Amino acid sequence: MTHVSREAEYAEQLGTQMRKGLLVYCVLVLCSTGRPYNTSEIIRALQGASLEVVAGTIYPLLNRLS
Repeated sequence: MTHVSREAEYAEQLGTQMRKGLLVYCVLVLCSTGRPYNTSEIIRALQGASLEVVAGTIYPLLNRLS
């Protein structure tokens, strides 16, 4: 593996981790409003904010947060 490809791989992994962290933060903000949300509403709210999110991402995240 070349030096450039290692840097590119690292940058991609870093971007992925940052998106995951942002997603967790956004879900926590939604849940902190005190209003009960179901998973579909959370997904719609995040997609409405132009975040790419699918149910397969949200369910494990909510499990970890509970």
